Amino acid sequence: MKKQRELAKSGQKFISDNIDFDWQLSFDKDHSIFEGYLNDQIETKIVNYAFEDENLILVLYQTPFYAESGGQIGDTGIIKNSDFSARVLDTQKNGEFILHFCQIDSGAIGDNLSVNCAIDLTRRKKIKNNHTATHLLHQAVKDTLGNHVNQAGSLVDPDYLRFDITHPNKISKNEINQIEEIVNQKINDSINVETKIKSLDEAKKEGATALFGEKYGEMVRVVSIGNFSKELCGGTHVSNTAEIEKFKIKHEKAISSGVRRIHAISSTEVDIFLQDLKNSQKNQILAEQERQIQKELQKQLVESVDFSQILSQEILMNGIQTIISEVHLGNAGDLRVIDQKIRNNFSKGLIILFTKVDDKISLSVSLSSELISDSFNSGLLVKFIATPLGGAGGGKNDFAMAGGISSNNSEIEIIQSIKDSIEKIMEKK
Repeated sequence: MKKQRELAKSGQKFISDNIDFDWQLSFDKDHSIFEGYLNDQIETKIVNYAFEDENLILVLYQTPFYAESGGQIGDTGIIKNSDFSARVLDTQKNGEFILHFCQIDSGAIGDNLSVNCAIDLTRRKKIKNNHTATHLLHQAVKDTLGNHVNQAGSLVDPDYLRFDITHPNKISKNEINQIEEIVNQKINDSINVETKIKSLDEAKKEGATALFGEKYGEMVRVVSIGNFSKELCGGTHVSNTAEIEKFKIKHEKAISSGVRRIHAISSTEVDIFLQDLKNSQKNQILAEQERQIQKELQKQLVESVDFSQILSQEILMNGIQTIISEVHLGNAGDLRVIDQKIRNNFSKGLIILFTKVDDKISLSVSLSSELISDSFNSGLLVKFIATPLGGAGGGKNDFAMAGGISSNNSEIEIIQSIKDSIEKIMEKK
């Protein structure tokens, strides 16, 4: 279906013997009639249909479904009769015809070609909100940034709108605020939105904005929002700006040299966005408060360490003064802090500390300078000690750390394993 949708967007003339579609009927019409400006549900007739894998492509004589064009995304909805029911997933133009890309939910197409069509009204309303908001945004941008601004592209989606403009500089926060203020003011002013069919010359004389490079026929559709905005547009719009309710620019960015892209939302999407932003900010505050609490707890744990008790655990191993001790900390990184404090009163010898944080055991090893050699240093020792305990680590000659040690090991088992490892490495020394 992706291939067919790309074909539909290409503007290629749509004919009955198009080799990309296996059309089931011969055509007795030369175009589709769009009735979606005034009707969201109609009864009509299938002009032709084709199958693409398990999907269905329908061509109707009349349709309420808007085909993607002018930046506005295609409609979705339901097409059905007594024989089948199909969901319209997308609507595209192909020449003078409108193609409905469908998924059959039940039944199958039979001889009855009369169908009932209904667009997704909720989705269409959101699209209308965003399309009229795009017109308001266009004029607001010109009023704020200057008349050098021209539209360079757009996308009108149910959930957001995207608007590209020619502008050499980043749009400042102040300018964004001004643009938002203008658009929201026009929404609050409850301005009627009018559409009229006029000659192209007449529309241009009235100052209607036409897109550069766009091809227009002799007769055009003019969408006017009071005296504020007047554009040539074939899309669907609200009847009054108050229907949009509210407008918000989410962000803007450069997409190429001299072209900026504005992402914006309207109506209930603004409420959702602001609530998400509020929740995010609240979560950030809570997270920061939690970090500060944890930081304070870690500080208290460091300050509560009984250094005299640790120093009293000094033993002699192969002639080397050695301290092996568990300390209770909230952060394994504080092992270095404790080691340095112990070293102030234990200038010569080997210090091995370990702590359990979040069910993970980490340990540190430090050696005084006179004990360090190529074959006996903290980096080598910590690896030799951690391996039997299922851990791994490394570091510098005078200080090293290891982690990943199983918390299933008891304090007594860890101390005994450390002693065994030290004795083994000292035997090799």
